[in-house]
Amino acid sequence: TDRLYYWFHKMMCQDKFIAGNGGKNLISYTDVEDFSKMIIQAMEVNNNHIIYNANSFNASHADFFETIKKAENKNPEVISVDGKFCSENEIKQWLDLPLWIDGDYFTIDNSRLKNDFNFKFSSVENIVPILLDYYSNTLKWRKPKVGMDDKKEKELMEIIS
Repeated sequence: TDRLYYWFHKMMCQDKFIAGNGGKNLISYTDVEDFSKMIIQAMEVNNNHIIYNANSFNASHADFFETIKKAENKNPEVISVDGKFCSENEIKQWLDLPLWIDGDYFTIDNSRLKNDFNFKFSSVENIVPILLDYYSNTLKWRKPKVGMDDKKEKELMEIIS
């Protein structure tokens, strides 16, 4: 969907960019390898009536930004905007700023899963190098198919400055 890729692209290819609340809102992420392990273990357990929230970890965009900074020595300026600014300037939450709605609405509790399943869940620090490799070598930092138009973002950054 390019939603997470959008933010990696911003970090790697721009000197500055706009992020809702500075990227500080939390969202739940599920690593595909973790999800595969969850499915396999769920099939092996003789307790098929339990419902699990299948996520690996909760993190903010800022957590990803910091990990990318450390891994790639990138430090673009993150320009924080809030929900009011977005409304006033016709920035569509989730669409123009992928994976962001003003608030921590997309987090789920996976404590039952952690208690019942026997493996170590991925983290931002585990995932970032894998994604950087994929985005660099497979997508070759092509323009994301989602998110705010570059021209609009530049105009808004000029308003903020």
